[in-house]
Amino acid sequence: MKGKVYLLALAACLGTAAAMEASAKAGGGALFLLLVLCFLKREKHSVYLFIVCIFLISLFRGIAADSNNVTSLSPETSFVEGKIMAGPDIDGNLLTMTLSLPHKEILPVSYIISSPEEKEELQTLAPGLHCRLPGSLSPPSKPSNFGAFDYQQYLYRQSAHWVFTPEHLTASHCLSKSTDMKDRLKVWRHEGIHWIENVFPEDVQGLIAALIFGERTLLEPDLLSSYQKLGLVHLLAVSGLHVGIITGTLFYIFIRLGITRERTYSLLIAFHPAYIILAGGAPSVIRASMMTLLVLICLKLKLPISPIDAIAWVFIFLLWHTPYYLFHIGFQLSFLVSFSLLVSSHKIFSNLKGAAFQLCFASLIAQLSSFPLLVLHFYSVSFLSYPLNLFFIPFISLFVLPGSFILFFLSLWFPPAYNLFIIPFTSIVTLSHEVLHKAASIPEAQAVFGKPSSVIIGLFIITTYILFLSFEKKKRAIVAASSLWVMAAGIQLAVPYLDKNGYVTLLDVGQGDSILIELPFREGVYLIDAGGHIAFEREEWQVRSSVYDPGARVVVPYLQQRGIKQIDKMIVSHGHWDHYGGMFAVMKETKVKSVLYGNVPLEGEGERELFTAMSERKIPVYAVSEGDRWSASGVDFLVLSPKGNESSVNNRSIVLWMKTKGENWLFTGDMEGESEKRFIEEHADVRADILKVAHHGSQTSTSPEFIKQIQPKAALIPAGRCNRFGHPHSSVLESLEQEDVMVFRTDVHGSVRFTFTEMGVKGWEVMRSEEGEVSCS
Repeated sequence: MKGKVYLLALAACLGTAAAMEASAKAGGGALFLLLVLCFLKREKHSVYLFIVCIFLISLFRGIAADSNNVTSLSPETSFVEGKIMAGPDIDGNLLTMTLSLPHKEILPVSYIISSPEEKEELQTLAPGLHCRLPGSLSPPSKPSNFGAFDYQQYLYRQSAHWVFTPEHLTASHCLSKSTDMKDRLKVWRHEGIHWIENVFPEDVQGLIAALIFGERTLLEPDLLSSYQKLGLVHLLAVSGLHVGIITGTLFYIFIRLGITRERTYSLLIAFHPAYIILAGGAPSVIRASMMTLLVLICLKLKLPISPIDAIAWVFIFLLWHTPYYLFHIGFQLSFLVSFSLLVSSHKIFSNLKGAAFQLCFASLIAQLSSFPLLVLHFYSVSFLSYPLNLFFIPFISLFVLPGSFILFFLSLWFPPAYNLFIIPFTSIVTLSHEVLHKAASIPEAQAVFGKPSSVIIGLFIITTYILFLSFEKKKRAIVAASSLWVMAAGIQLAVPYLDKNGYVTLLDVGQGDSILIELPFREGVYLIDAGGHIAFEREEWQVRSSVYDPGARVVVPYLQQRGIKQIDKMIVSHGHWDHYGGMFAVMKETKVKSVLYGNVPLEGEGERELFTAMSERKIPVYAVSEGDRWSASGVDFLVLSPKGNESSVNNRSIVLWMKTKGENWLFTGDMEGESEKRFIEEHADVRADILKVAHHGSQTSTSPEFIKQIQPKAALIPAGRCNRFGHPHSSVLESLEQEDVMVFRTDVHGSVRFTFTEMGVKGWEVMRSEEGEVSCS
């Protein structure tokens, strides 16, 4: 099987996928295609046998792993006992950690710290401590927006089925220490991360912790976002490049110390399992360390093995050990990119002369091979990714990575030298991060593809494979293959503009509003509000580095999932943060052609900041009032409010009437009783089949008289789950029920999406199908 192990790895991948997705037809079909491929390549009969065996073993291993992934806890559990597996991480007044329970079950723990003294005490907790905690269990939250991150599924694939909230937590709850060597290594890692946090400047501590220990919690959210947007986040992962540099450095040191090669191999073999733990155990470091480990063993035993065979065997082993790795994005990218580079090194790189040419081509191979996965998971790629990788790969690997290790050890053993070198190091790194921030702030540099279908992903994979084959041939073949690849990308970009349907989506942004309107054939994209998390005053010790922003966490990802690169009109219903707070993130990530704001005075500091941000981005702002209108794609829009003389901010809300040939829609912002009464008097002819209920279903809005006049068939209520205001109010719900109005609530149903044509609504879908009241116990 020498040189054919990659076929076995592919069989293992297909078998595991078939088991995890519980699709015998898909697994059997994939196996058949793999065997057909072997037939076309005229492989030996033994290859067929090995492929079938590996497929079946992987299939049964995946089925067994999934059937054994069950909880040993019950909702009534009031005490848990386990060992701290990861963390604790303390951010402001929030402590999070992970317990390892008996029977290999994992339990995430989340605790709100009540005082600075308690916070100081809890900082003494460390991995390996055995804890017995009183508290309650709750199921992990399900996604409430279309295409959103599925936290419940994410935990399930780590054998975690609950989230635990302690009633109280002190250091006395976690006393007995583990003597296991693995736990000691985790303690050293934990202490090393805290040392970096306490000693190094804030501007570089996050980067150094990521490069040495694979820990990203110290990175500023904006900086991490810039690395991700620009396709540079792989540089923050401990991967093959890091492992290669560390292994090579240690090998050189051992040899220079007079240690024999055989003993050096043994020392490095012993080092790598420990390094996996110290570096955080991410799939990228496991893959790189295990490949290195396998090569070292073969060198020690004088057994020949190719890098391609090594990566294939490691892939098979990891899938058998943890089948859920298959769905880990880091696992997918790490193996795919590494395999592509290894294959190219034999057939393409050997013809390239010069390190600069090889770096350019290696970066190109990495970009192309990762492209289908990046579009599938993140819906977008950056045009600046390739040139920035050409600079930052050598910058990080030749300067920042060695410098981080040197400065870390100097800070421990020789502080004067550390104090001398940390200042220029910090200055250079800070300058490079300023470049990243500026590059990431250019919306036009981001190619937004939207969520591709399986057919489009198949096209991307096939055209990328053809493009790789063409690199070994003449220029004409490369041009032809590149044209096919561009055509596949063009098809994905063109799909929304060929869609005859329009969509109205009420997003779940918690206690706030955000509604996206997409007209047929993408002739118009309008965003009404973008939510905004209302932050209550906290003491300094309670302030968290990461603040929830529904604009960045909900609205922007949904826009990118829909392939929306430009918003034609961003409508700010009125000047309350829970409606416009998320627009800062939207403007940062998406091109906005114009903004509509009520022709009313600005009152709050937040509104002035919003207008300043719009001015800096040169976005035209149009003041609208009653009577303004526009049409697009056979859909008419009419502004029914404000007049401009309303007495409160809520009553100054933009009230927008959207009319199609089939149904009418009414979007009311936070309009309250005063404006409702005027509306009833002045717009007696206005009807709306779908009503966006005002002010989150507050008692001050949506009176029975208003409902009787509007005559809605369906009502949309945006309200935060278990919000402190009691929205929606029972009286509003009763009034809607009396008029037989179908009610959609974001706190119950999550996001709601209506599909319409110029003739009317075709149907709707909700993110959650559960009915009934929200339990807030």
